[in-house]
Amino acid sequence: MTVMVNRHRLAGLGPTKASYYTWNFFDKKVLLMGMIPGLMIAAALLPYAAAIAAKAGGKRFDNDDPRPWLAAQQGWRARANAAQANLFEGLPFFYAAVLYALYAGVPTDRLAGLMGAWIALRILYILAYILGRGTVRSLIWGAALIVNAAIVLS
Repeated sequence: MTVMVNRHRLAGLGPTKASYYTWNFFDKKVLLMGMIPGLMIAAALLPYAAAIAAKAGGKRFDNDDPRPWLAAQQGWRARANAAQANLFEGLPFFYAAVLYALYAGVPTDRLAGLMGAWIALRILYILAYILGRGTVRSLIWGAALIVNAAIVLS
């Protein structure tokens, strides 16, 4: 589907025979650009996935005062809560990198691919953290940091 819009009409200059903006909604660039906000939302939801894992099914969980309950947890629940905190800490750098890449005009296919890689690595990070695989978790964290730097340097 292609939409043509007269740019002079958009600017309030009235109808002319001037050039038109054309958007083809099946164009690869348009589709990839539409994925960027979805990937940003997916990244924002990752800490909540870890939080849900930490709290779901917990005995005597007090939703009115959850922090002391979480602080008293041990094992995989405590690790899931720690993963949540780390994921929140990593989001500002990720968002700054993505916004800078958009500003710098990084090709959308490259940016979407790097964003997808960062999200996939962070999902693996959550799993490694919950399963208590410290060395693997640290390697995944480092790989995600490298991908984040690659977003900025693209």
